[in-house]
Amino acid sequence: MPELPEVETVRRSLIDLIIGKKIKSIDVFYERIIQSDVEEFKTCLVGKTFNDINRYGKYLIFILDKYIILSHLRMEGKYFLKDSQEQSPKEKHEHIIFNFTR
Repeated sequence: MPELPEVETVRRSLIDLIIGKKIKSIDVFYERIIQSDVEEFKTCLVGKTFNDINRYGKYLIFILDKYIILSHLRMEGKYFLKDSQEQSPKEKHEHIIFNFTR
């Protein structure tokens, strides 16, 4: 499990990569990771923009236009950023994919 300094490093790295990005679509591969209705989750977030990322302990708080997403790094402790043009295989712990507009 990542320690606090590692979580902060992830937060700072993600700020540089996703702030200002608009969600085009969302693919959910492990529905139990979403605590509400999956289709409602997708509907509410598509078209929203990532505005900031905060941290509370080991939780990352993604701040969007009207919503927040609360995420814990769990045991694996990774987020992936991939080019949608490349056809790389899905990683074992890829549970949700946020596709961004260009």
